[in-house]
Amino acid sequence: MTRPAAVVATLAAVLLLGACSDGAGRTPSESEPAGPARSSAAPEPPGVRIGEPVWATRTSGLEVPQLLGAGDDVLLVGDVRGGGESSLQVLDADSGRRLWRLRDDDGDGSSTYYAEPGVEVGRAGSGRYLVTVPYEQYTCPATGDPDDCVVEAGIEARDARSGEVPWRWRASGTDSSDGFVTGAVVTEQAVLVPRRGGTLGLDPTTGERAWWADVQPPGAVEGDVGVSGPAAGGDGPYRVLDLASGDTVRSIDPDEAPAGPVGDVLALPDGDAVRLEDARSGRVLGSVDGGEVPPLALRADGGLAWRVAGDRLVSLVPGEAEPVVTRLPEEVASADTALAHFAGGVDGGVWFVLVDGVVRTVGRDGAVDDDPGPEAVTVRSVSGRTLVLQVGTELVGPEPAVAVRRIH
Repeated sequence: MTRPAAVVATLAAVLLLGACSDGAGRTPSESEPAGPARSSAAPEPPGVRIGEPVWATRTSGLEVPQLLGAGDDVLLVGDVRGGGESSLQVLDADSGRRLWRLRDDDGDGSSTYYAEPGVEVGRAGSGRYLVTVPYEQYTCPATGDPDDCVVEAGIEARDARSGEVPWRWRASGTDSSDGFVTGAVVTEQAVLVPRRGGTLGLDPTTGERAWWADVQPPGAVEGDVGVSGPAAGGDGPYRVLDLASGDTVRSIDPDEAPAGPVGDVLALPDGDAVRLEDARSGRVLGSVDGGEVPPLALRADGGLAWRVAGDRLVSLVPGEAEPVVTRLPEEVASADTALAHFAGGVDGGVWFVLVDGVVRTVGRDGAVDDDPGPEAVTVRSVSGRTLVLQVGTELVGPEPAVAVRRIH
């Protein structure tokens, strides 16, 4: 969407996995740190198949509709039209039907601009999905002098299915860049907004201020906690934040750089091992020897994965206190492999990975489906047995830009 000069961060995530080698998997415990997996017969491939597209968007000219976010039953797509005009489309995930559209609005003496890259969708406190969009509203006098315009900026919340606006939060300080808002993160406890060097928590039902915390916006949230890192260039501790109150429940040494949380578990470096702790209490749950710190770049929806000793894949998902260690077959280990998303409710849990640009499914025991899925795509969301794909290389032509497939 067009808007006066204000720069917002773009949404992108390509999660590199790296190489592993052949074998099968096992689960370590606190008393028996993870070692090399026992050799065994090749595991059976997961009983998962990726179906043909249920529906898909199409490219238009040189522009590609961009998938901006996904909830259980809605997709957020940036829709670029002729003349450079753009809008946000919210589509029904099952049918592709457009539920509503949000466009910049030039009214009588007032113009509202929406920042498409800052759009977020998440489950709010009422259990329904909420879409939050940064906005700037310019009200100018009849003289037309831009210096006399009054600017209001903030976050507009919309019901994901109906597009109705339950609330708007207006930032103060709108006569300076301090008033501009680049985005928000929707959680069940609070809508998190970067504000004045800290994090503002808004009530997700009303948009009213619930709390403000002198911490950086959490880089990762799950359940009712988030992990906040030091300020840019700072050397302060990491903090585990209670999302309902904004309170810091514990601090973590800056050298330990936690990854997660994954459910109630944090993974932290511990010499040559990765230590697993209860996110709130810090109680040690176990460790994995010979590991590398699991960087946030390896985190995928619904789980966490990282390499151990260069030849094993370690994965942790919510509800587990111990990770699963596995070796991947040579066809995956020697290929250009990118980790995508984890589907915990499908065939006992499978990862979706790109192997040389082709989507495949990998079981947590290392089994790989030898019936590859579509090419040139990035898995962007997995919800139950619904797989949402975004074309990664084709900008024009017959390939769909955003496709919904079912997992069978």
